[in-house]
Amino acid sequence: MDYFPTTKDETKTQRVTTRSEITYITRRQSLRIPFNMRIKYGLIRNDIYLEHSEPRLGGFAINLSQDGIGIEGLRGLPHDSKIRASLFTGDKTLKFEGRVKWSDINNKDKCKMGIEITSRSGQIKEIYTRTLFKNRFGI
Repeated sequence: MDYFPTTKDETKTQRVTTRSEITYITRRQSLRIPFNMRIKYGLIRNDIYLEHSEPRLGGFAINLSQDGIGIEGLRGLPHDSKIRASLFTGDKTLKFEGRVKWSDINNKDKCKMGIEITSRSGQIKEIYTRTLFKNRFGI
């Protein structure tokens, strides 16, 4: 297995990997792992979201990283939108807020989005770590 030396740039948004004369630039800060759980999400408008209202758009979380989640649903939201979501993990429901980092809203059947989590990131990291160990070691 080849080893790629890695250095991070100062903006902490890209990882530069060099092997021989080839340089690869990726935007991932952590490994994405497959994750299939039901999720509901909704748009936060003008920084106002009623506490008693629940997100109404449904979909599935398809992957998870330390500070982000991939969502596939029937409706996408524009880039840089603020959202509130409820992730159903089986044993509990985790409510969090995030920002749409990318969205594939051109597909008419389903939409995929990448969400950067802005609240409760510690709980997401805990789920990420638990799922990573479960996938790798069966624990």
